[in-house]
Amino acid sequence: MAETGDETKAAGALARVLVVDDDEQILKQLTWALSDEFRVFTAGDRPAALEVFRRERPPVVLLDLGLPPHPREAGEGLQALEEILAEDPVAKVIVVSGNSERQNALLALEKGAHDMFPKPLDIADLKVVLGRALRRVELERESLQGRASAGKAAFEGMIGSSPQMQAVFSTVRKVAATAVPVLILGESGTGKE
Repeated sequence: MAETGDETKAAGALARVLVVDDDEQILKQLTWALSDEFRVFTAGDRPAALEVFRRERPPVVLLDLGLPPHPREAGEGLQALEEILAEDPVAKVIVVSGNSERQNALLALEKGAHDMFPKPLDIADLKVVLGRALRRVELERESLQGRASAGKAAFEGMIGSSPQMQAVFSTVRKVAATAVPVLILGESGTGKE
């Protein structure tokens, strides 16, 4: 579980990526190859991956399915996938797998992985995949925020986000539950109906 990257760079400006693999050499290579464009965090097993994910909230995770204590099986990796997506359903998990793990990678896709990337890794291609995944996270989060804002700015089919309309909606909510007649005043054409 190590953070890498040039600390003199604006750490917040770089997109965060978590790399989960039990092979220390792969962790070092990916850290070195990606740290110019990403703030890279690493983990060698499922518990460490979850700890880093909860603390740093990276939008993208590169996940090898073969993790300790059973690195020849996909169980730990699949469980990590499920737990990461339970923490943040918008996060994109990219499964890194070899040909012998293809069936497990497909199972991971069924369980919600965003994509799979074959070993051996081509860094240029990987950067493209990471960039697309980050853009997708960004778009999905904007969409969720837009829906939440639209829900707050709407009332019974009326839409208005200005402070004045929010005040009107608040007043209407207060009197709606009463049986008292209400007189609405305003200029013609302002939507009193």
